[in-house]
Amino acid sequence: KPLTLDGTTEGAAVSAEASRPDFTGVWVLADSSNFDEYLEAMGVSWARRRTAMQTVPEQTWAAHGASGWRVETRGSANPLTPQVEVVLEGDAEEDLDGVRVRKRTHYEGGALVTSVTPADEAAKQALKPLVMRRYVRGEGADARLVLEMTYGDTTAVREFKPRGDTPSAKQ
Repeated sequence: KPLTLDGTTEGAAVSAEASRPDFTGVWVLADSSNFDEYLEAMGVSWARRRTAMQTVPEQTWAAHGASGWRVETRGSANPLTPQVEVVLEGDAEEDLDGVRVRKRTHYEGGALVTSVTPADEAAKQALKPLVMRRYVRGEGADARLVLEMTYGDTTAVREFKPRGDTPSAKQ
């Protein structure tokens, strides 16, 4: 039988707790594919895409409450000013570059999935659906935090490796 993202065979019963990935630690970008095309599809300018492509982000993940995460991202372009995001399971409304959106985050098959959709009819004209899937593949020093980002029909994949002092790297 084929394996699912959480390492179980297809059709096997998995408890909700077992299917929640442990992102705890510091992760550094190791590989990226189709990222420029993804940013272009989102309407990001050429200059900002160039900067994003040259930046090597480092993400620090820590548990936040019972089912959420606090993610601090630092980039090589500006390592002193981190971008902080709190990812909570459930639904939320917020502005994304001036567009009102609904975010729904949940655990699915060993991945943390966030779906972003326009909150009103006007926003639907400005924004296509966005889905981000985050999961951990492998273990120890070979572990990878995988971020799959899909905007419309364009998908980018970014893989982060554990920094040496990350708990998953010590297994």
